[in-house]
Amino acid sequence: MADNKLYIKERDILFEIMQSGDNEEVIRWYDENAILYDEQFNSCGFIYHLTTTETVCKVAPDKTAVILDVGAGSGVIGKLLHDHGYCTIDAVDASEGMLKIAAQKNIYRSLTCAKIGTEPIKNLKECEYL
Repeated sequence: MADNKLYIKERDILFEIMQSGDNEEVIRWYDENAILYDEQFNSCGFIYHLTTTETVCKVAPDKTAVILDVGAGSGVIGKLLHDHGYCTIDAVDASEGMLKIAAQKNIYRSLTCAKIGTEPIKNLKECEYL
């Protein structure tokens, strides 16, 4: 397992990059630190993945619903949704490195590397998702 101190140091660097507004550098950070992020995620006190999963389960109780995991990262939320019985989950993230980690979890129907913004995302069907 990776050293938590290293992750905290890298996370602080990420926060500085985010404040600079350089989105390409943010994506590069996630590409370079995808394995570290995935290994250390649960040991850093994050809870948003739990509240997000709980909310999806409440608003979309139909386990056959097609879910779009936007900003899927390494697949933390997708894995939780899969564990709750959701079987059709697609992932979108700007970091190829994070999507490689997510792909290893074998829970996504499709993985798309794209930035979220004003342009349509190729490979996504209109009106398919909740």
